[in-house]
Amino acid sequence: MTHQALVSRVEWGLMQPVLHQGRMTAIRRKADNSALLRLLRRTDAGSTRAQNCEAGK
Repeated sequence: MTHQALVSRVEWGLMQPVLHQGRMTAIRRKADNSALLRLLRRTDAGSTRAQNCEAGK
């Protein structure tokens, strides 16, 4: 998944239709915690690599 797609999912979450008696009555937004954790893991790994490169100079 691209960085931009992850940021979008973190900001907007996942959309889920709410059904009542077989009809869609609303749309529920649900937080996407897995996208948040994946984004944090990527940014943490990137900052760790940058620190290692600076330490090697």
